[in-house]
Amino acid sequence: MPHRLEEEIYRQLRTCLARGCYPPGTKLTLLQVSADFGVSSTVTGPVVRQLVNEGLLERRTKSATVPPPAAAAEPVVGPCPHTPPEITAIAERRLCQRLASRVYRPRDIVDPRGLADEFSVPVSCVTEAVARLLRDGELEHGPQGTVRVPRPPAPLLAGWAR
Repeated sequence: MPHRLEEEIYRQLRTCLARGCYPPGTKLTLLQVSADFGVSSTVTGPVVRQLVNEGLLERRTKSATVPPPAAAAEPVVGPCPHTPPEITAIAERRLCQRLASRVYRPRDIVDPRGLADEFSVPVSCVTEAVARLLRDGELEHGPQGTVRVPRPPAPLLAGWAR
């Protein structure tokens, strides 16, 4: 990759993939990656091709997907470098509002991709917000790599009437 902008986007996207900003199975189009990084698809095209060649993305028709964890890069701790903190804060605040207003019931699955579309933010922002809420115990890991609302302690269950 001869251009410095391509090299910078490559480095940032590679770091994002290693940190899990895009969950396994996430479909990435050039337009989405371009929007996430605020650059043209002319820049992201060679970057995505390079990451496919390295095995960090899997090639699909008109897109690429993040491979399962076994094939993904070694995880790195920390926020995604291209995720604007203020956008992540908005996603986290909206998700917290939903949890507080009991839009989700205990054991409901939380879908980061669906929330990203609904909140009009990159998936990486919602994924980072979900990671913080997991760490704080507001969400929990569910079956098959899902994220769900935890069950409240037994005395609080009465308040969660359906």
